[in-house]
Amino acid sequence: MERWTRDAARARDLDVDRAVAAGLAWLDARLEPGWDERIDLDELDMNSSTRCVAAQALGVTWTNALLALGLNGGPTLRSRGFFHERHELLTEAWYAALHLRRVQRELNHRWTSGPSRDEEN
Repeated sequence: MERWTRDAARARDLDVDRAVAAGLAWLDARLEPGWDERIDLDELDMNSSTRCVAAQALGVTWTNALLALGLNGGPTLRSRGFFHERHELLTEAWYAALHLRRVQRELNHRWTSGPSRDEEN
C-alpha cells in the first residue's frame, strides 16, 4: 500500500509539472516576451487572487486575469497549471519552472556575451 501511495503521489506531481509546462508555453504564446520576469517568486502563491502567476503576469486580480486571457475555467485551468486542489504543490511547481527559466536565461546571457571583466581577472 505504501508503494502505491508513493507512486500515486509521484504521478500527481508529474501531472502538475506537465500542466505548469503547458501553462508556461501558453502564456509565452499570448504575452509579450519577458512576462515571466514580472513574477515575484518570493510572493508567488497559486491560492492568492493577487499573487498567482496569472495575476502577477498581468498586474490584475485572478478574475480579471482569467477574463483577459480568455480562460473559462474547469479542465482548461487545470491542464495549464492555473488550478489544483493542492495549491501548495502548484505553487512549488510554478516556482521551480520560473526559477529554472531565469537561471537558464542568465546562463545563456553569460554564454553569448562572453566573460565579464571581473571574470577575466
